Amino acid sequence: MSQSLMTQWLETQCRLLPNVMASAVCSPATTTEPLIAVVYPQNSDEHSALQAAADLASKHNKPIIYVADKNATSVVTIAHPVKLKNDLMGAAVFILEDCDTNIAKSSMTQLQQGLPWLTGMLNFRCDDSPLQVKLGKLTRLIGTVLTPESFTEATTALASELSSELNCERVFLGMVHSRRTRLECISKTSDIAPKGALTQAVTAAMDEANDQQRTISSPRIENATAPFASIRQDELRNQHQFGAICTVPLIIDGRVIGSLLLERSKDNSFNADDLVLFEQIGSFIAPILKLKYRTGVPLLSRFREKASRWKRWSLSDKNISWKLASVVFVVTMTGVSLLPVAYEVTTTSRLEGSIQRSIPAPDNGFIKSVFARPGDEVKTNQLLIELDDRDLQLQREKSENEIAKLKSSFGKALATSDRSKLAVIQAEIAEAKADLSYVKQQLQRTRLISPFDGIVLEGDLTQSLGAPIQQGDNLMVLSPSNDFRIILEAEQQDIEKITIGQSGRIAFSSNPSQYFNITVNRISPVAKTLNGKNIFEIEAAFSQDYSVHLRPGFEGLAKLYVDDRPLFKIGYQKAHNWIKFHVWRWTGIV
Repeated sequence: MSQSLMTQWLETQCRLLPNVMASAVCSPATTTEPLIAVVYPQNSDEHSALQAAADLASKHNKPIIYVADKNATSVVTIAHPVKLKNDLMGAAVFILEDCDTNIAKSSMTQLQQGLPWLTGMLNFRCDDSPLQVKLGKLTRLIGTVLTPESFTEATTALASELSSELNCERVFLGMVHSRRTRLECISKTSDIAPKGALTQAVTAAMDEANDQQRTISSPRIENATAPFASIRQDELRNQHQFGAICTVPLIIDGRVIGSLLLERSKDNSFNADDLVLFEQIGSFIAPILKLKYRTGVPLLSRFREKASRWKRWSLSDKNISWKLASVVFVVTMTGVSLLPVAYEVTTTSRLEGSIQRSIPAPDNGFIKSVFARPGDEVKTNQLLIELDDRDLQLQREKSENEIAKLKSSFGKALATSDRSKLAVIQAEIAEAKADLSYVKQQLQRTRLISPFDGIVLEGDLTQSLGAPIQQGDNLMVLSPSNDFRIILEAEQQDIEKITIGQSGRIAFSSNPSQYFNITVNRISPVAKTLNGKNIFEIEAAFSQDYSVHLRPGFEGLAKLYVDDRPLFKIGYQKAHNWIKFHVWRWTGIV
């Protein structure tokens, strides 16, 4: 291949990539048959950097993006291996200035789109042939087509340039939509009549070539290698006075995406070399048109195209095993979704004692001893806390001594028969006995005992020995160890599905594998806010006696049975309610 064509390709890429300092197509130093090394611009002094990048890309056999000079991070080098029939031929290298990572990645993508044209040109090794000259023109044409952003502008520019470069009267370009070709543009013409006779005839000729997936000319070229049907081509040429026509399908990975139909005068008909060139042109421009078409087509049209493609794939005889597996999967999932399953409302839950009994301080005093801590099981009349009773003991001794003294005085008065003094002493003795009885009661109350069999929930006083307390201070909280209630916390969207007497199951996090049957006893009519959600408390009880396994304070999950429903209905109902609520919220429509 001549260096001029390689230079033209580099020039085209330099126009498409941003801020190119230097570029080259060259082979690695270890290649025995090196690719023709071309540098653009020719006066570039970056030969060593370009060759180093080419060697690196060829060594790793993959695209690379790197910064050669750490002190100039805005200068980035991108390199991509060049392969011909899976054989590594060399690498294309571009040095970009004022570049960041995002620009480098987009530039690499642009380079990857341009490499098929380079590898296509490498297939032609005969220098200075007329075909190579036309291929060089095509390289400039591709750069012109890539410049427009919209698909319509790109196809119009492509048709006009092909008509000029290939010496054609007109060039028609069509794209496949739902297995039928739609005419997109005509060179040198801006208006297209979709229902016109010419449009219908041109698209019929394109469909004929697409169905055969081969290039068709009319009149036929002498010494054609294989027979082909050209009924629609002949009709188009005869009915609309075309001199000569040639239709080229645009094929990517065995699938036709569109067609080119070229018209010439009768005295300038097509030859075999022209058909080879047209097919090479089609292989070059098909990926570009596909990319432009996908980015410019509305979303609905793209969806229809994908649906049509999926339909064709489904009805074809390809991948029969995958299709059977898909059918079996769909049927199985449909059957599973129709099976009735138990629909249950899931709520968080906690276990509490049926009652909670506080042990208050009977009077002001100090803590002397503590005999139970939270979590301890206690029995009826078991000593829990003992308060300091030294002051009360002194008061008791004082009262007892006072009574003894009064009794002695009473004996003396009785001996002297002093009745008035006897009456006074008797009253003082009664008062002293009352004081002694009060002190004894206070002494008894310094020993705080458990009123029932239960468990201590609150009140760890082991670190408060000797601490002062005030009358009425809550020292401990007890709960029965064999009588519980379950508190369920249901969200507001589930509360209407719960009724009194409803049964369910509960599992606690301490042993998730064990379930307990429960029954709803009471539903609170008042909601409370918890973690930003409205919560209703529901009280439930165990259906059997499970007290031996449980402790107050356990937390877990409860599931209340509602009814049996198909699986799909459960998911549909939740989604339907959510969508309905938000539609009403945003639009006010119920």
